[in-house]
Amino acid sequence: MSVNFTWARDDSTMNYVAFLEEVGVKGKLKVKTLKLDGILACGTIRAHRIGLPPLKPGKDLRRAECDWSVRSDGIACMKWKDKRVVSLLSTIDSPVTLKEISSKEKDGTITKIPCPQIVKSYNLNMGCVDKADMMNSFYAIDRKSRRW
Repeated sequence: MSVNFTWARDDSTMNYVAFLEEVGVKGKLKVKTLKLDGILACGTIRAHRIGLPPLKPGKDLRRAECDWSVRSDGIACMKWKDKRVVSLLSTIDSPVTLKEISSKEKDGTITKIPCPQIVKSYNLNMGCVDKADMMNSFYAIDRKSRRW
């Protein structure tokens, strides 16, 4: 299984930051190991993974609401809902830090909603990887062949 990620440089702390897509079963160990090496990390994780703190179920979250928990070693686990629920593990920012983003409603109007800085950083740095995955799914080459 391959992990898609991108690197960035945090100007405020001069540390490297790894943005991971779909942190798996061993992902919590990867995030912890990276933190011990002085590399900050942020990545999405499936909400049903074993060992995650109990957070509000996604159906109970309202739009622009988040629920989070921080472990003693500084790894933050959070859920945030815009149109869908996103679950993240992060050592970058505090889940309390909020920024405003523009979000499009069903009727086409654009509204400003609060968004955790962790989600904003992840979206800013992982946009190219997510787009590449999307394009790959649309234009995947059929790898089947006939035996002659």
